[in-house]
Amino acid sequence: MLARLTSGKRNSFVLLVVITIMGTGLRAYRLGYQSLWHDEILTYLSSNGSLSHVLFQTDVQTNVLPLYYLVTHAFLYWSDLETSLRIPAFLCGSLTLPLFYHTVRHTFGDQTGLWATFLLTISPFHIFYSQEARPYTMFLFLCVLAVFLLQRCIDHQDRLTLKVFFVMVAVLTFLCHAAAIPFLLFLVLYILITRPLDEWPSWIPTFLSMGLLLLPALYWTYSIQVSGKIEQRFDPLSYLNILWLFSTGYSLGPDLRSLQFTENLRTIALNMMSIVPIILLTSGLAWSGVKKLWLSQKRQCLVWVLFFFLPIIFMSLAAIVTYRPFYERYVMPSLLPFLVFLAMGIQSVRWRSVRLFCVGVLIAVSGLSIQNYYFDPRYHREDNRGAAHFLNEHVVKGDVVICMTPHMTANLFHYLPAPRLMGIRPFRTKDKVLTSKKLPMELREIIAGRNRFWVFSRHTKNGRPKGPLEQHFDEHYISGLTFHSSGIKLILYEVGKDSPRI
Repeated sequence: MLARLTSGKRNSFVLLVVITIMGTGLRAYRLGYQSLWHDEILTYLSSNGSLSHVLFQTDVQTNVLPLYYLVTHAFLYWSDLETSLRIPAFLCGSLTLPLFYHTVRHTFGDQTGLWATFLLTISPFHIFYSQEARPYTMFLFLCVLAVFLLQRCIDHQDRLTLKVFFVMVAVLTFLCHAAAIPFLLFLVLYILITRPLDEWPSWIPTFLSMGLLLLPALYWTYSIQVSGKIEQRFDPLSYLNILWLFSTGYSLGPDLRSLQFTENLRTIALNMMSIVPIILLTSGLAWSGVKKLWLSQKRQCLVWVLFFFLPIIFMSLAAIVTYRPFYERYVMPSLLPFLVFLAMGIQSVRWRSVRLFCVGVLIAVSGLSIQNYYFDPRYHREDNRGAAHFLNEHVVKGDVVICMTPHMTANLFHYLPAPRLMGIRPFRTKDKVLTSKKLPMELREIIAGRNRFWVFSRHTKNGRPKGPLEQHFDEHYISGLTFHSSGIKLILYEVGKDSPRI
């Protein structure tokens, strides 16, 4: 089917243009529709202000080097806030499509290049991050560009300019995100595996230059690290989650909040009927692609297998030996070889009817997931914008908002045009049992003498129990106005006759 369409260069070019236009449209549609969630608000705080603030500030604790924030800084005043913040991610996500085609085509030919690019075009995982004001699609774009330039450096080893550009882009991947460390190792292994031994010495100056340029960035990374321990242990189920998210994104089956808690086995069990067939199909096709590649190009097979596993192994070890959590977005470079294996697996299917069925299922899964992402609030980001607007309409002078986690205070302050509140107060307790006599002093000071107060928290879903503080509020105070939206809830509590007096 696709082989006929790609029989000529002109046909391949036309298909690439169509795929790129489709992918750009999918990433542009409703770009500013959803509210900013907390990390995107951190992007705004890190990108807004003077250039010296963007380059050197450490007050906004994001652990991200400033390259992405510098680019975002240039777009802040183009349009409404959500759209302007997300334009860099959108542009990088769209530009990755044709670049990925040329990178894959260089090694595997037109047909595999088009298949892999088409799969990236309809990838709900990639679309999600192409509409999020965070550095992940820029990171992925720079990774593809680095591989693209490395391929050209191998083809034209006498061109010093190409190697200079390659070194610069490779260093920029790290300046975009520290998760580039395993990718940089992959670039070295790419040369060691694919090039003969007598060519290795000629690459020493290139990688030595890269290492020297990385030294200031490594120091910078160390200097901006924030202290504190994130209470999240590495979970082996994250590996299953990687396959699921690479196949379907965040908007099929379990809702967005559930996918952030892989320990929720009940959620996984309830969605087994959709999870198992999809993972079996995609992993089976990917494995077929690996086998096909191994039979035809063993060195390239080893290279792309390392491309897939190195980020996963590195981030797993980092999560085990440090306090850094394992997030699937940190291993986004692994998406690229996964799609290449998937594309080769599709081509390896001998029977045309079976191949059409597999492609149809992949398109249907991606289409349903993309539709859910656009239109189903269950899969939307936290609606901090809606909560702030609701609060601004119903708050009265003297009210106070208790944010159940400290970082949620920044979310409200960002969207409230002119806070009319006595205060927005963060609060977090680790106590497992709370009573009216055992309320922390901080909470006593907030509630003391008030007839009402607001509580701003995340949704409790999928059978996850309420925290002790929420249980205490429900038992001892009268809930009034309530705002429930994507990922968050805002409740007004009033002091009743039976409420404890503080």
